[in-house]
Amino acid sequence: MFISITTEQIITNKKLESWFVTPAFNIIRGKSFTFDCLLENPSSNTLLEVYLWQESDGEMIAIPIGTESIKSTGNEWKREIRFTIDEKYANTIGFIGFKFSTTTGENIQKCSIDNIQYGQQKILFTETFGNESIAIGTTIGVNAYKGYDNPDVFSASGGIADLRCLPDCFNGTNVLSCIYGWGGMAFEDEITMNVSSFIPKEGYGKLTLSFDVGAMDMSQPLNRMDFFCDDTPVTVDPSISVPLWTNIRVTLDLPLTSFEKIRLHFKGTGEGFGHCFDNITIIGE
Repeated sequence: MFISITTEQIITNKKLESWFVTPAFNIIRGKSFTFDCLLENPSSNTLLEVYLWQESDGEMIAIPIGTESIKSTGNEWKREIRFTIDEKYANTIGFIGFKFSTTTGENIQKCSIDNIQYGQQKILFTETFGNESIAIGTTIGVNAYKGYDNPDVFSASGGIADLRCLPDCFNGTNVLSCIYGWGGMAFEDEITMNVSSFIPKEGYGKLTLSFDVGAMDMSQPLNRMDFFCDDTPVTVDPSISVPLWTNIRVTLDLPLTSFEKIRLHFKGTGEGFGHCFDNITIIGE
């Protein structure tokens, strides 16, 4: 089921304006709307525009929302059109208004809207480090290994980070391990996730990074490692303690909604411990 407006039985060359308005809702900072739409037989001046309706001084006003006006969908459904509401309207009440305007022609025009959703999450990127078998204890530089779900996304500047199968951590699955030191030697490396092709330039009000993480040799705080979106630091709660030889699921709010890379930097000591990562995802909403 979906809602529609049609120009059937309306004379040609007549200007038409029609509105679809949602029920009232509480605007939450960072959450976005998505909807699907279909424009059938649009004329040269057919438009579908999105507005925020709010009360001001006893009157209802329509505030344009920064999404591109839709002139045509090629007579096919256009899916998951996404927009966010300016955060200055957060914690207020509003309505979403869809304005359809056109000049009628000989062909019957129709505008349909479906699947209106608010705050819907979508997985933009996921990495499980593949199913390719790796011998236990084998060290494979992250730059050389190509068994990922997303080939060529990962690189490591120092060659210390590697992909391996650990028998006691993550039940023997492939993990990305970052060893901070061994035999008195201190290791340092930076892992880069080149995710620009997965992250839209606009349309998401909030992005989060989630992963499973476990510790080798000793329990330790997660913030022993620094996280960045490009060059912007990601806040890591210092109270998050990574358990030994098991894993926890961690979610970090990302400070940007558009970026090229996520960087993980670690600088160790001579102690032989580190972090192991698995099931990395980036979620947009």
